[in-house]
Amino acid sequence: MRNWPLNLDEIVRFNKAVASASAINFRPDIWVLPFLNVYEIFSRASTSTGFGFGIGYEAPWRQVDAVLKAAIERNCLICI
Repeated sequence: MRNWPLNLDEIVRFNKAVASASAINFRPDIWVLPFLNVYEIFSRASTSTGFGFGIGYEAPWRQVDAVLKAAIERNCLICI
């Protein structure tokens, strides 16, 4: 059995990765008394990441089969 994690550089090829993030915040500041300041921060953020990938054509298929077989035996397809 091979040691995990496996090097999949020759099998999986990533085409393009795009990440985006946006945030908005509102910061009200009110003096209630000359010595008492009330300050709040309200914010919202969202992020997203997209990427394309595929199986390389020059990949050694015996190695691909071995990786998939080992992952299935371990009930762990996310491990690959």
